[in-house]
Amino acid sequence: MNYSQKVKECKPFVDMVKGLKEDQRMEFAYSGNRFQLRAYKSYNGEMSYSVWGKMRGMNVNKVGRTSLSLYTYDMMSQKTTYTLDILKCLKEGSISVMEDKVDEIEEFAQDVMDAV
Repeated sequence: MNYSQKVKECKPFVDMVKGLKEDQRMEFAYSGNRFQLRAYKSYNGEMSYSVWGKMRGMNVNKVGRTSLSLYTYDMMSQKTTYTLDILKCLKEGSISVMEDKVDEIEEFAQDVMDAV
């Protein structure tokens, strides 16, 4: 598969990411694990993104044509980077956009109330 074919195949995923509004999330699979890509407004008003696993997250430095460039800093200010291949996400299957967290919080609160 040449580069232009990869770009064509990845375009719906990239458009979905760039189409996220503030506080929306997108869930996808990568290397056998589930991740969420979260959209938020940064301090300068631009849309920013982060990718979260179960407990850890990384910021998105760049949404490329075929990959996401991720980074994080540890407690010692050591920068860690990773390039997430969009084609692997597409091959793993289900990708879904989720609305803001309000519905999820209300469901959690209801579950807590039901347990009490």
